[in-house]
Amino acid sequence: MKPTVAAMRPTPRWASHVATLLVLVAALAASANPLFRPHRLSADFNAFYCAGMAIARGADPYRAEPLGACERRQMSLQVVHVAAGVAMPAPLPPYALGPFVLLARLPYFWAFVLWSVAIGLATWATLFALQRLTGIALPALLATFALGTLVALELGQVAPFATAGIALSAYFANRRKAGLAALAAACAMVEPHVALPACLALFIWLPATRTALGLAALACLALSFSLTGPSVAFEYLRDVLPGHALSEVNNQQQ
Repeated sequence: MKPTVAAMRPTPRWASHVATLLVLVAALAASANPLFRPHRLSADFNAFYCAGMAIARGADPYRAEPLGACERRQMSLQVVHVAAGVAMPAPLPPYALGPFVLLARLPYFWAFVLWSVAIGLATWATLFALQRLTGIALPALLATFALGTLVALELGQVAPFATAGIALSAYFANRRKAGLAALAAACAMVEPHVALPACLALFIWLPATRTALGLAALACLALSFSLTGPSVAFEYLRDVLPGHALSEVNNQQQ
């Protein structure tokens, strides 16, 4: 059975113009909003970078110290990331902090630049997969993702990688490339609450992905144990994950 791909139809010129206008409006609105001003620049990345540094030094990345001391020191970007005496948590599973262990070996400024480039590439991968799956014009997709990408770039978030993984997984599954679909969904597990439903769906309804998904799960477990040890890995499940969930209950932005 051949994969089903949305029919490619010419996009009206006016629709492309409207989509481009929406991108510009979103960018202007973001720049005018106080929440987007540089005092939050790289705030999330700062926490992840310091968690990676903590792991590299054999410390617990989920404890307030040495995480807070690292976050409060003067970074290369010359911006204030967190309030004095407050440690911003890095509530990612240990395996997802692996890339930040490597980035922590770089000077902060260059690590942030490299991470920003990676976010741009992840967004491009998302747009590529969705355009191929749906046939929607690229300007319309750009308008859809513009504001979220601006936020991700400003804060240095991991969300674009989860989004790209899900989109690429759907793209590969549509083409009956089960192994690549499973690998893409596994990469999206950088944010488990986003990717786990997709992984379960593949496991149940696309049996050809089961072996690859099982191997990916074992790889994540092995990486977590090798980076932080079993006790810290279980601490994430026992304390960090439920604590993070409770902290977001009253977060209206979620």
